[in-house]
Amino acid sequence: MTLMKTTSSQRTNLPATVGLLLIAALLLFVGYRLFRVVRFSWVAYHNGMALLDIANTDRTPQALAQSQPELAKLANALTGLEREIVPLAPLFHRLDGVTRYGSTVAVLPNLLTVGAEMAALGNQGLLLVAPALTASDESALAEDVAAAIASGDEAVFAQMGQRARRANAALLSIDADTLLPQLSAPVALAQELLPLLEPGLRLGPSIPHLLGMNRPMTYLVLAQNNQELRGAGGWITGVGVLKVERGQITSLDFSDSYALDNPAVDHPPAPAGMQRYMDIQLLFLRDANWSPDLPTAARAAHNLYRQDWGVEVDGIVTIDLRAVELIIAGIGSLQMEGVKEPVTSENVLDVMSQLWSNPFTDTKDESSARWLHQRKNFMPDLANAVLDTIKAGRFDYLALLQSGHTALNERAVQIWLQDPRAQEQLAALRWDGALHPLARADYLALVDSNVGYNKVNAVVARSMQYSVAWPDGADASALATTQVTYHHPVESPDHVCDQTSRYGDSRDDLMKRCYFNYVRLYVPRGSQLLSIDGVEADSVGSQRGIRSTQVLSGYFEMKPGTTHTVTFTYRLPPLIRQDEYRLVIQRQSGSGPLPVQWDVAGQTFSATISENLLDWSRFPQLSADG
Repeated sequence: MTLMKTTSSQRTNLPATVGLLLIAALLLFVGYRLFRVVRFSWVAYHNGMALLDIANTDRTPQALAQSQPELAKLANALTGLEREIVPLAPLFHRLDGVTRYGSTVAVLPNLLTVGAEMAALGNQGLLLVAPALTASDESALAEDVAAAIASGDEAVFAQMGQRARRANAALLSIDADTLLPQLSAPVALAQELLPLLEPGLRLGPSIPHLLGMNRPMTYLVLAQNNQELRGAGGWITGVGVLKVERGQITSLDFSDSYALDNPAVDHPPAPAGMQRYMDIQLLFLRDANWSPDLPTAARAAHNLYRQDWGVEVDGIVTIDLRAVELIIAGIGSLQMEGVKEPVTSENVLDVMSQLWSNPFTDTKDESSARWLHQRKNFMPDLANAVLDTIKAGRFDYLALLQSGHTALNERAVQIWLQDPRAQEQLAALRWDGALHPLARADYLALVDSNVGYNKVNAVVARSMQYSVAWPDGADASALATTQVTYHHPVESPDHVCDQTSRYGDSRDDLMKRCYFNYVRLYVPRGSQLLSIDGVEADSVGSQRGIRSTQVLSGYFEMKPGTTHTVTFTYRLPPLIRQDEYRLVIQRQSGSGPLPVQWDVAGQTFSATISENLLDWSRFPQLSADG
């Protein structure tokens, strides 16, 4: 046997050899990753330029369909590039703040995520409609594309929605102001536009049907005057019948809500609160939105319209005065018959008030009967002016989309549809106007109904303070107190409250009167009412409400120039536990921003709710000082 001996020089060289091998392996790995980055970048650049060339030379539907292979290659290349770069994001982020160049390089991983997801999303969409683009002639293109969208797999739309959501999250994490000027403006524009994509994708399969591609569709448009607040937004002052066929609005006819009364048929009894505090015994369409839950109110409106006029509608859309302002803000301005200056979002409410007060365009006798008949003539004129401006294309499409998105999020526009699939998606987006309590969560929805036949909600301000504590231990039922403060800022000395239905000398006169308010507080079902202070003693009530709620209610009157407080005290059901506490506060449609302060077991938080609802578990960053 021969023994091998390791010399000291060999032992000395072994670490160096291992080190060299490791360095070589590292260089090989880096070189390989660099090769992949260069390769993906070249493929992305090459196919991106090919797509730009197609867009600049041939914009026909057929050319768009034929560009799908290039789009697929671009999507794959950007996905591969993202896969290589995103793991290095911490290194890129170290450059943030080191001049605009460094800040731009720092967000490269985020931009790659946006690009990869949007390219993949576009490829999926083009695959869906490409057969229709290739086969259709120009006259049938819209119908064929709509049919292709309608036949799409819901799973595909769900996946596209997830891509849009991921791209949006990555995009919104970027501060556009810190980027190079060449990128700053496009990124800021994309941040405004991209949030609108996911809701559209959720509704995608239903949109062709809703636009009347299969058959003509009829919708009711309920104009809610939220200066006279009701459960689902405001008193229904006007009703429009909107007809849509093959993607085109064929007609929009507005009427005074009183003109739709049909006394020849029997009507159901009005809700108990309306009977008692307004002396309204029968329910007509103009009062159908007593419930704060739009699906409930919309079904009542639908049934009343069908009963009175024999017409089945496919959906109901509510719009209030805030929606009118937002829509015109999106359009920019419009010309309206009988109005000298352009109508804008800043002056539209004043214009409407002036036309309501003086609807006449001639010099004939302005009798009260004639005024009563013509005071709402401005509604169809305004609606037609909006439609004419849109049809003429004289507006910024992005601005109008943004305004519509804001109106839906703020509940200035609410939608109820007969199509169950579309309605389900609206509910998921919380655009359906429904009450949205959550299982095992605390819930607050303050609902005011102006029962005084006036417009004082234009000036009355509201705020809410809420506290919840477990004085008997974390395993016992919580004690809850909700205090609502109302302030009527208009001074009217020696004013005498008069609930009689009457018109004044001007629109402003309707805002200077007493506030006659039927208040309801929707809380978790099973809550036990202890007391309500600040309402008439014989008006206090507690009953089961819709969607697993309990309704605490009462009635009060307040004079102009005063402040009034209503305090609800109750015990929450045992399932609302301190160790897993969650609070949802939902703002009433049409009520304006609601300042809220809430105290949970001694910790105080505050916020102003301007959109649909606040889910406290989603906002842990709110501090004691708001």
